[in-house]
Amino acid sequence: MEFPRLKSWTGTLRGGFETWRMTSSDLFTRLDLSSARVIGQVAGLRPFRSGSPRIDVEHIEAKVVGHNYGHGGSGITMAWGSCLECLDLLTPYLLPDSDIAVLGSGIMGLCTASLLLDSGHRVTVYAEDFSPGTTSALAGGLWAPTHVGVGESPEEQARYERILRRSWNMFRELESERYGIEEIDLFEADDRCHALDPMPSGLVEEPRRLAHLPFKGIAPPGVVSKTLLIETPRFLLTLQNDIQERGGRLKKHRFDQICDVLQLEESIVVNCLGLGAGTVFGDKALVPIRGQLVVLKPAPKPFVLDHAKGYVISRRDCLLLGGTFEEGETDPRPQTVDCEEILENHREFFGLKH
Repeated sequence: MEFPRLKSWTGTLRGGFETWRMTSSDLFTRLDLSSARVIGQVAGLRPFRSGSPRIDVEHIEAKVVGHNYGHGGSGITMAWGSCLECLDLLTPYLLPDSDIAVLGSGIMGLCTASLLLDSGHRVTVYAEDFSPGTTSALAGGLWAPTHVGVGESPEEQARYERILRRSWNMFRELESERYGIEEIDLFEADDRCHALDPMPSGLVEEPRRLAHLPFKGIAPPGVVSKTLLIETPRFLLTLQNDIQERGGRLKKHRFDQICDVLQLEESIVVNCLGLGAGTVFGDKALVPIRGQLVVLKPAPKPFVLDHAKGYVISRRDCLLLGGTFEEGETDPRPQTVDCEEILENHREFFGLKH
């Protein structure tokens, strides 16, 4: 089939949250994956850094640079905690009214800018593009650690758990409706291809065993638990607007090499460039991982399902079918053949015909 191309679906589906009558009381929900409900296809390049994300501070000529990038598939999950960790390291260099440059307008850049404004600093976010034109705006928004380097030392392990806990708590403190944050059911089949990493203990109740997942079709055994789902386009746009309303500046600027950073007027810089940090700061540990998604009109309920043939992220603004995990792929364009396969795999799983 021919998929329409999407740059962003922000705001196009508001009010489109449908309710259908169930035909069987033991089903969690029913899905319609017919061609008529397909909106398009998208792809994003995850910034994975081998070893672990880079969160540290270095001095480059007259500038103090805090680094915060390389979170792979866990950017949304680790966002607030990772930004807090980076700003803790920068604290000795921050005066009460410092002028600070934040590089990048994805989830890390915007959360960093928001936290700096909370502390009374003057902030300018420099980026080549802003939401909804960022990779973060394409993310599914599931709060669950996955596809991220952790490191092997006890200190790295402790930092990783601390980041997750701080990030979870920050998301829970936000106004859920305004920012598009919702607690949802997370279904995981026993035969899923890429198991999610364990959550820190005590954040949610232990997963509950299911003899069969409550969906029409193959219905393998698995578990169900609770987590958060973030409607990323709404979250990022709201945060971006908040930053501007509080006096933060958004300035379009392209960074190709380190001299572009050194020419900025601010003496303190927070680098949240994601994959761009590989080129600008010479980090050879960064690897792009392409993820492709098929986007459909919203389903009856918000939930997430991870199974052997892919994953489903059902948000209130759309239904996302994933996906691919293509390490080293640098082409950010979705591939129609791959997206057709994603759609057919999910139809097969749910026993649907198109």
